[in-house]
Amino acid sequence: MLKAMTGFTEEIIRFNEPKSRSFFPDRFSNEIYFSNVNNDYRLSYTSSFSIKYVIKGEERYALGGVPFAINENQYLLVNDKQEVENRGANAQALSIFLDRSVINNIVDNLNLSENYLLEHPFSERHTHINFFEALYSQNDILGKYLHAFYLQSVNQQHFDINEEIFYGIGLNLVTSQLKVAKQMSHINSIKYATRCELFKRVMVARDYIEDHLEDGFSLDVLAEVSHLSKFHLIRVFKAVYQTTPYNYYLNAKVRRSILLLKNQELSLTEIATLSGFNDIYAFSKRFKATLGVAPLEYRKTLK
Repeated sequence: MLKAMTGFTEEIIRFNEPKSRSFFPDRFSNEIYFSNVNNDYRLSYTSSFSIKYVIKGEERYALGGVPFAINENQYLLVNDKQEVENRGANAQALSIFLDRSVINNIVDNLNLSENYLLEHPFSERHTHINFFEALYSQNDILGKYLHAFYLQSVNQQHFDINEEIFYGIGLNLVTSQLKVAKQMSHINSIKYATRCELFKRVMVARDYIEDHLEDGFSLDVLAEVSHLSKFHLIRVFKAVYQTTPYNYYLNAKVRRSILLLKNQELSLTEIATLSGFNDIYAFSKRFKATLGVAPLEYRKTLK
């Protein structure tokens, strides 16, 4: 079971392994830390590839001096050899560190032929790898994996951490970043820095949609939170996600309702409300238009 640490100045708990020390190691390898802290400590270090996943509350970091506030159900991706400053937290969170050799091995296996891998099983190409450092939602490939990993760990009395765990996390990290790279390539800008900034802004709009389904859809609000004009937002959002913000909103409501339908104790009316629909009729109509089956019939297939 996960154990909490009371603060960096008292005790750091490596996953299932209490360590009485007031500092992180000089060099991270494959390690997982769980924190449950509420203070304004500051801690600076050079990171390996790392994922900062907040389960509850908020953590504050700076990467190369750039500030990030990680909220509940978000994660921050950190590149290898990045200078990190932890600026305090009021959160339960996971810090996962991955050795570069793990990421290199995964990237090689995804890019090289089976014949090459067979003939050179232990070679490392030392590929220069940098991921897109940003805040990500729990709803993406890696975010879902992290959430499932956390739930699995807290539901087991003795959760075994072995090397395969880090390859599983690494594979989902690389897979999610390949998708990010593909999405960014659809943004029509010659400058990489411009593509990065536009991608960050439409991610903000997408995450706002996911987090505020019950508030209804407002293009004005999305334009404001993303700091883009309405048409610019629509154009770039569609380039990245292959759909408009409004259609993404409609599909996100259906995706949430699919998850809620698994709870047999919730009525269809309750599910409609929790999914952001005005009434059960609008819910049923949209659900059937999307999946080709009514919500009640779909629920029957889940039993």
